Amino acid sequence: MHNSNKFDSSLQPRIERSISATNKEIGSYVKFTGTFRILEVGDTSGTTNDGSYIAQAKGKHTGGGGSPDPAICLYLAKPVYGTGVNAGKQVAFDIYAERILVRGGSGSGREIVLLKRVNKNEITDFVLEVGFRADPNDSSKKIHYCDAIIGGEVSNFNIPDPDRATESKIRYGAYRVKEGRAQIRWANTTSERVNK
Repeated sequence: MHNSNKFDSSLQPRIERSISATNKEIGSYVKFTGTFRILEVGDTSGTTNDGSYIAQAKGKHTGGGGSPDPAICLYLAKPVYGTGVNAGKQVAFDIYAERILVRGGSGSGREIVLLKRVNKNEITDFVLEVGFRADPNDSSKKIHYCDAIIGGEVSNFNIPDPDRATESKIRYGAYRVKEGRAQIRWANTTSERVNK
């Protein structure tokens, strides 16, 4: 992807795959599993825009607001630089969950939560399931959930305003490369989609 964008430097090259959306019924979900290795991620002159996304949960909603195909929770790998002989080199990556605070949220409408550090080229297991389940405290209500396990680290997220949600969807790959290069290698990928 390096130097692949010759049209507009504000665009961010991406290579990604999408798993088709489910409906909004309780018991419906989409699940993705695989392993990834990160060799490098986007690197800008500051630190605010460093990093690249490796996967994301998506899903449309009623009532307007935000993108017509909005992201719900994105998994962002930010570089960790070495010292000594490795000074200036990406030697590891901090994996963050970038979660919406409100439907359609982007930018300041998201919170960023550190999940795990992985070493460069380390094979890391990844599981992501997004769907709808009954609220255990009130069976007349539902929860729109986004549950991930990254290298054994569990990260469960209940998405705001579940009644506005109309679907669940997953994408994975390598994207958000504002400057520099990204190399994220996915393998052993499987997907499952259940509609109730």
